[in-house]
Amino acid sequence: MLTRPWIFPLVLLSLLLLTCSDVWAGGAPPTAVAKATYQISGAYKAMKILGRTVAMICAMIGSVKVYNKFQMADPDMYRSIFAWIFACLFCLYFPYFFDLLFR
Repeated sequence: MLTRPWIFPLVLLSLLLLTCSDVWAGGAPPTAVAKATYQISGAYKAMKILGRTVAMICAMIGSVKVYNKFQMADPDMYRSIFAWIFACLFCLYFPYFFDLLFR
């Protein structure tokens, strides 16, 4: 036996409102979504060019440093080779991962 008969309809109404809130909200207008997509794509293109430029500079500096270690017969040469290669790969492929995040 319910002592407060108004609780059950109130809970039922709140669950109904909770499940239908997304339908009634409707989301952002399509123009705002299109504008945000355009801004993100512009940032992606700039990020892609910047990533390639940084990778090129990183490769040039790394090749000079590795060549210097090679001439000095440094035993730690292979570690620096892998470090510079992976730094360049990160700079090259970061824009593609950035694109996947915002698609």
